[in-house]
Amino acid sequence: MCKVQNPAGSAEKIIHLTVYAPPSIKQPPSGTQETTLRLGGTLSLVCEPDSIRESTITWYKNGQPLLGGSSVFILDNGQRLEIRNVQASDKGLYTCKMTNLAGEAELSYTVVIQVPASITHPQNETIQLIIGNSIVLSCEAEGSPAPRITWFKDGKPLEHASHLGMIITGSRLQINRVQPAHTGQYTCIAQNPLSESHKDFLLLVQVAPRILGSDRPSERIIQVTQEVTLECQAEGTPPPQILWLKDGRPLDSLGFPNVQLSPDGHSLVLTSVKTSDSGRYSCLARNIAGEDAKVFVLNVLAPPVFDSGTNVSETLSSAPGSQVTLECHASGSLPMQLTWLKDGNPLPASHFLRFSSGGRILRLGIAFSCTIGNINYSSDG
Repeated sequence: MCKVQNPAGSAEKIIHLTVYAPPSIKQPPSGTQETTLRLGGTLSLVCEPDSIRESTITWYKNGQPLLGGSSVFILDNGQRLEIRNVQASDKGLYTCKMTNLAGEAELSYTVVIQVPASITHPQNETIQLIIGNSIVLSCEAEGSPAPRITWFKDGKPLEHASHLGMIITGSRLQINRVQPAHTGQYTCIAQNPLSESHKDFLLLVQVAPRILGSDRPSERIIQVTQEVTLECQAEGTPPPQILWLKDGRPLDSLGFPNVQLSPDGHSLVLTSVKTSDSGRYSCLARNIAGEDAKVFVLNVLAPPVFDSGTNVSETLSSAPGSQVTLECHASGSLPMQLTWLKDGNPLPASHFLRFSSGGRILRLGIAFSCTIGNINYSSDG
């Protein structure tokens, strides 16, 4: 109040002074400004002034103004922020800003949302790979805290993966030049304090077929009416399919009645063989990784047989001085040797003997016999 006086009197004036102080915010009771809660919980943050001074409160998330919504509630004139059924996206830096005419104050909270571990693509996988190729198994995982990834093979931890030709870098398992020993079930487990999740990979290493003895042809020589078995022992992954061919054509299309195949196709049996069964037989083993083949050369030999029958004698008559023609026709496997005999002895060379048609025809004046033979059989008549 201001008061003025003189001999004539006095006067007074009252002046009201209002002093504004910047706002201040009470610190959280816990003394910490980091809040951790689990997925689906309720987040509650407090921004309470430490005086009754009038001020305005505004909330921010990661520097952007935060407005109320379906799950976000700003209560008590802004002194309390509540978010219900929190999701992973609700994590971040929350700031309340308190302002008045004299200034402003801020309080920030770091909000951490704990999320159970989960694998991004959890479906189990089956992988087929040809031997010698490379593969990377990926097990990308999410969660908070960040999940720890552990790898297993056939239920056992891969503690010494490098000794097995594998490289593990967190969520990735790499195998260079896969071998049959790498076949198996691989499991990755993603784990954090809240939960764990796993995924299985079934790795099948495919191996091209290999037939025992395929590096060299097999030649078989038998006589007619006998039986022969051709063996085709093949290995591979997956087990190869077996196809038999004769002279380049599939056997099943040729309709051989005397051909028998074992159920697995590894054995081919020809019964009561004929000369027409001679030929080049091939065994072809095939799977998705490749193929292998083995060749069998079969020679079926027939003994010599006279066209008129074996051991059949013929008597010919001729006048003295006449020319006599003797014919000796036979069939059988080649090479075939024809020999003429007289009274059981080989016929000696003579100027009055004349052979033709490869020795099958003899022209002379005396009766003779002939013998036909091949490399497996001979017959005298």
